[in-house]
Amino acid sequence: MWAVYERGHVAHLGNHTNNRLESAWGALKDILKPEMELDECVETLYFLQTTAELEYASRFNVLGSRVYHGADEMLLRLAVL
Repeated sequence: MWAVYERGHVAHLGNHTNNRLESAWGALKDILKPEMELDECVETLYFLQTTAELEYASRFNVLGSRVYHGADEMLLRLAVL
């Protein structure tokens, strides 16, 4: 492939094309096959979109905690509860 020419030393993260959109089309072509019926294609695309949205949203809905190192004794005891 011409896009790989002299790019052996560059990080490509598994994407050897020079266009990310073309890479996405290639990934879709791997999933959607010509023998699939239209309703099956639409259902598959809908499933993939929903899954991608849920994964994206899950990155922002992660619960965490922070430790305030300047806390007094009472706050530290409450943090353990």
